[in-house]
Amino acid sequence: MGMHLQDWFFQAPWALWLTGVVLACTAELIRSSDPEVAGNRAGWAAAGGCGAGAITASILPALWWAAIAVAAGATYVLWQAIRPRPA
Repeated sequence: MGMHLQDWFFQAPWALWLTGVVLACTAELIRSSDPEVAGNRAGWAAAGGCGAGAITASILPALWWAAIAVAAGATYVLWQAIRPRPA
């Protein structure tokens, strides 16, 4: 009897966060080809937040809420740090 993918993600929550990193980076790369939103770096901030969530989930796998809080906080800090400023 094999293990289902849902069971594996439950045992390795960091893998879900790394999936979020890949998806956010892919979305940002696709969006950056559009000149209207090329300066918006929300995807990079989301990828960084997901990366922080992955690190937290690998250290504290039982505290799922801690990974969400760290990811949200890191995304906010990264967005404030890399957002485009008006000239």
